[in-house]
Amino acid sequence: MPPVPPAPTPLPPVAAPPGPTAETNTVFDACGKSGRNACEERLEQLGVKRGDKIMAKTSAPMGNENAVGVQTNVFGIGKDGRDITVFCYVVHITADLTTSKTATFTKKGNEDFIVLERQEKCSNIFETAVLQNSDFFKMSQNNRIVYDGQSQLFTTIDIFENTKEKKRLLQVNGADTKHKDLQNLPAITMEVYVGERPSVDYTHKALTEKTADSNLDVNDRALTQLTELIFNRQCKIQSARFACFEHGKVYVLNPVDEGYDREDMMDVGDGKYLLPGFKKTVNFIEGPHGRGFNNPSLVVDAMKAAFHKEQAVATKIMELVNTDKIDGLMPDHSLEQCLQVFKGLHVYANYSGKLRRMRIEGIHKDNAIRTKFDLGDGNSISVADYLKQKYQVSLKFPNLNVLICKNRGNVNHYPMELVIVSPNQRVTISQQTSQQSQKTTRQCAVAPFKRTQLTMNGVRMMGMLEKDGQDLLNDFGLTFYENPLVVEAKMLAGKELSYGKSTVVADNGKWRQPPKQFVRNGGAVDVWAVYGVGRGMNNNDVVQVAKKFLMEARARGIGFNEPAEAIVISKNEVVSRIECAAKNNAKFILMLTDGNITDLHGQYKLLERNLGVVIQDMTAKTARDILGGKNQTLENILNKTNIKLGGMNYLINDKSLTEDQLIIGVGQSAPPPATKFMMEGKGFLNPTCIGYSSNVVDAQEFTGDFTLALPSSDTFVSMEEILKNVLEQWKTMRKSPLKRIIVYRTATAEGGYGPILELEIPLVRETISRCGFDAKLVYIVVSKEHNLRFFLTNINPKDKPTDQNIPAGVLVDTQITHPSFKQFYLNSHRTLQGTAKTPSYIVLVDDFGAKMEKLEQLTNALCHHHQIVSMSTSLPSPLYIANEYAKRGRTLWMERTSSNPPTTGESGSNRLHDYTKELSYNNTKFSTRRINA
Repeated sequence: MPPVPPAPTPLPPVAAPPGPTAETNTVFDACGKSGRNACEERLEQLGVKRGDKIMAKTSAPMGNENAVGVQTNVFGIGKDGRDITVFCYVVHITADLTTSKTATFTKKGNEDFIVLERQEKCSNIFETAVLQNSDFFKMSQNNRIVYDGQSQLFTTIDIFENTKEKKRLLQVNGADTKHKDLQNLPAITMEVYVGERPSVDYTHKALTEKTADSNLDVNDRALTQLTELIFNRQCKIQSARFACFEHGKVYVLNPVDEGYDREDMMDVGDGKYLLPGFKKTVNFIEGPHGRGFNNPSLVVDAMKAAFHKEQAVATKIMELVNTDKIDGLMPDHSLEQCLQVFKGLHVYANYSGKLRRMRIEGIHKDNAIRTKFDLGDGNSISVADYLKQKYQVSLKFPNLNVLICKNRGNVNHYPMELVIVSPNQRVTISQQTSQQSQKTTRQCAVAPFKRTQLTMNGVRMMGMLEKDGQDLLNDFGLTFYENPLVVEAKMLAGKELSYGKSTVVADNGKWRQPPKQFVRNGGAVDVWAVYGVGRGMNNNDVVQVAKKFLMEARARGIGFNEPAEAIVISKNEVVSRIECAAKNNAKFILMLTDGNITDLHGQYKLLERNLGVVIQDMTAKTARDILGGKNQTLENILNKTNIKLGGMNYLINDKSLTEDQLIIGVGQSAPPPATKFMMEGKGFLNPTCIGYSSNVVDAQEFTGDFTLALPSSDTFVSMEEILKNVLEQWKTMRKSPLKRIIVYRTATAEGGYGPILELEIPLVRETISRCGFDAKLVYIVVSKEHNLRFFLTNINPKDKPTDQNIPAGVLVDTQITHPSFKQFYLNSHRTLQGTAKTPSYIVLVDDFGAKMEKLEQLTNALCHHHQIVSMSTSLPSPLYIANEYAKRGRTLWMERTSSNPPTTGESGSNRLHDYTKELSYNNTKFSTRRINA
């Protein structure tokens, strides 16, 4: 693309030392507080000053040896020299529905249907108000208006100019709008008033000096929001073509009409189909001139998502339970499966001649014939009879379960054959089974060549290359460069790995494991057993799998005796058999479970934790693959087993992995959306599970654990507990000097790096000091939740996805990186399907002022430490393993609370510490083993 105009002067570095700390030994309880509030109170209690929100200083990028060019999905934005003032207003739209009820159209919502419905209505009302009040909006003066479809309004002319007025009430008749749902509202009120911030200086100087400073308090978020809204405007005003959601996500409602292939909107079953789209965000990057410059850019990435079909609920249920006909009540297991998908879904019905919009709250266990409601006169009537008498509607399927739906605060029962799923609702995580999720993920995977085409299609559909879009940009002094940026990347060499006496080198993120060797074998296993569960295995299969496993284990030097038992058992025998094996000193149990049995894995893991016996779960299909000669599968199972038994499979020969540094990974598993309270009506909190891992046992051996925190806690206050546990283990296990603590942390859910720098880092420093260490700190935030992609400059569309993707070892630490943050992108893994998603690494704190090359080489080495498969991973192993411990915490929590629910009235907020002690691996035999391998 053409060079992006650089900032006139390099950005000055900003830095400040951490604040002083104070001593106190008061015990702190974070229960009942949000993560931010708990951390604020803890710092105050400790007498510790909050940190400055200043990022680590940038340093020179790695040298240009082995440089290669890679294409990105980043498009330059230019800003001319005009000093443009943009005026800011708040829009508030309401209408009286009755004498006692008012609708607020500008009220924010979280659910897709609500968001799109309110955007469409607000846009129609606003457009009508502008047409009817053109003098007020100064349309004759060529005022350029940008409205976000909710409460934000920006204009290039002050609409309250030359008047003391700061607010205007405008009346709109719904009949004058284009929206059918508004036709019967004669008086819609639109209030426009000046916000807390009257205007924004939208200038070249502001865009380069107030958007990317290392001092986060200097940056003006309004400049970014305005730029994003300008580039989103053309899609926002065309609601018939596009569905616009949060964070710049846009989905194409009629893909075939827009040039997409039919495969881009594939049916994925269960009443769901894919819609293509694109995501666009404004980023500030160094640009083609590299260090010291700041350039606005637009990152555009193609994407797909599963949406619910607009269809009768009864039809969707038939697809969901895989049947051509349902004419009676659903069995309990189908009812539970359907409730998972339907709860919270927006639907509508028009059998009465009047459109009713509702939200599904549940599915009743009875049908329309037997479900009755009071008429208010002491009599009652069934749902079926009521519909027939009042609306002359005779149900075709009166024996089906009825839906429990909420409409304007009232909860009623409706026959599912008369209720239709509202359009344009994305399928949430909680509305998918694991199989459905895997299928959708596979269908959403797009190979690089196709992805570049879809990305350019998204750029075209934004409308910025058309006259209207060009005029809009010109009015704000902007230029959009339509060719993606090509940047210079480095190629990191594959790491050398040592398996005992043999050495191998990783090539493009993979290597061949030497036969029969581990660096350290796990302990001897005198007593162990193999059990097949379900119809997927017979006794002979179980015996043969046990023989193959035993032969391979002994060949690799793991001391296994003959199994005590190798038989098929029923599902009901699982607990008693495992408990019996544990009582007889079994150290290892191999479970071969039928793939149709999905509720045993949690039991296995909870029994493993409580009984202290390693339980390896394997599907019957995997077992049959082993019997069929898939030796790689068996090799991976033995790799896992050796790690869980306390062994070590290989070491990495790399100078960056020194003995004097503690490396910690911190990840989390947040409760799925809309499941903050896991037990309806009991107020029992579904916690955030925070996993962590570290090399406290050995420089290259990562073990870990998890802790439970409140749903909104992030990792803030939990870092104190994590560090205390890890540092105490260091004292016990390593007993050596500690010079550096390097933390790889998942990105925060609380919107940016400011809270981490202000609250979490001071707490971390204080905890390190209180534990008796004077180690320097490096804090790195790792994220794959961005939309920046890297591509080969020449892609052969006939190649398989692996060969279309950039190889493992691609490193980018300039041009595309942040102007003031110490950032790099490292593609450490080999991508097998879809397009590589390269993690971003941002260094928040660096007490050493380490060279970029040192951190990049260390990170690359850690990505080769998975130990199970002979491939590098996309994340450094400490963080990868921490994420797995977070998932394990979620599994144990769900199993514990489902098999032994909390008592009524018991609050989750004051019990999470107790549950952490009960479920975590601290003070168990697995505390120094990687049990989640």
